[in-house]
Amino acid sequence: MTSRAIYWFAAAIGLAILVGGIIGAANDWPTPGLVIVFTAGVTCLLVALVADRLAMVDVAHDQDGRTTVSFKLSPMVVDDINETGLPAAAAIYSFVHTQLADDPGSADVKVKLQDQVVKVVQQNAFNRPVGAAEIEQVLASGTQAERVLAFGLMQRDTTLATVPRLVQGIARSRSGNEQYHALLATKARWPALSTIERERLCGLIRAAPYLDDDDDRRRLKAEILDGCPPGAGGSPAD
Repeated sequence: MTSRAIYWFAAAIGLAILVGGIIGAANDWPTPGLVIVFTAGVTCLLVALVADRLAMVDVAHDQDGRTTVSFKLSPMVVDDINETGLPAAAAIYSFVHTQLADDPGSADVKVKLQDQVVKVVQQNAFNRPVGAAEIEQVLASGTQAERVLAFGLMQRDTTLATVPRLVQGIARSRSGNEQYHALLATKARWPALSTIERERLCGLIRAAPYLDDDDDRRRLKAEILDGCPPGAGGSPAD
């Protein structure tokens, strides 16, 4: 089955499921069942919408007869990002985040596609590679998506992960995703930091808001604090 045929198939399945949900609602189906039906239908439609514009679908069959469907950025989208740079990557990231929103049924697809955008940025294979000056500009006036991707880039090129920039991502982040990637950048940069720099970040992380809002940030916080110098606490400095 071709990728486009899969998109149309997903859209058709989504519409069929939604029609079934409407019929079920008219016949007083239990509410939990209706929630599952409508979530599945909307997920199929969203996947069809997003995949048709920026993703390829890979269907694999194992020896036990199980079928696995995965999504990845199309080569055309990757080429566009490499041609245009960080703004194009941020636009794709924002599109995925907005289109798939916070629907639980599509969360896995959204996270995987967003992670792939971050990986493309980490390669920094743009026609005009991102350097320190552009990172500073992004942190000063960039969009939420650009800031997330800037910290994604710092995870690969740790020379860009200076302590003042890490402070911005941890203590003055504009989104949970930015704070998460700032923590990843901190962890990547950790071996090259001096004792004084580690102490400063340890104090900051202990005092920073929102780090306990989800399991991923809470885990990274604990991992970084485990590597803090004995007695490190301090106060979060700008």
